[in-house]
Amino acid sequence: MSSDENEQSWQEHLMLACTAMADTRDQEEEIFRQEANKAPLGELRIFLASPGGKYDGHARAVMGEVLRQREVDIARRESLKNERRKFYLKVLGGIVVSTVVGVGGYYFPEILPWN
Repeated sequence: MSSDENEQSWQEHLMLACTAMADTRDQEEEIFRQEANKAPLGELRIFLASPGGKYDGHARAVMGEVLRQREVDIARRESLKNERRKFYLKVLGGIVVSTVVGVGGYYFPEILPWN
């Protein structure tokens, strides 16, 4: 499938999901959430940016909430990755510095201030 066909199929899929009927409003919202979670982020953004139909406002609102939550989750994961990188760089830097000082102190003890 080409990317145009794939985009079109996701757009149609999300549009059809907006017309889902269930017994209760909670069940409909759950259907909207499931479909929004299945869709790729880019496709969901495109769908929500496109003009809505007459009766799909509530579905788009629920899908918009899902999009915002997914973006927050992604930002949180990226932040955790960055924090881990910083931590491991500090640990690695400490190991390198202590190794250099230790080796230097062994071979050149006169450079250490406490000798």
